Amino acid sequence: SSAASSSPTKSVMKTNEKKLQQQQQTFPFKLYEMLKYAHASGVGSSISWLADGTGFVIHNKDAMMNGLTPMFFNQTKFRSFVSVLRF
Repeated sequence: SSAASSSPTKSVMKTNEKKLQQQQQTFPFKLYEMLKYAHASGVGSSISWLADGTGFVIHNKDAMMNGLTPMFFNQTKFRSFVSVLRF
């Protein structure tokens, strides 16, 4: 009987894990992770947060697209990256 009562909990946990995995695949989440990585690893010369934290600025699009972006996104073209931002 206790196994039956824990089953719904496990089901909810699996559903929550799946939602988290889906969330981690979204563009805003990946962008946030990329900005966080750029700041922490000292490669903020290509992309960084604005001083007030309300946005970000791309300082060197070529360095960002060649070095950072492939680590987080499938997009290889700057135009595609910007297109997703505008959506």
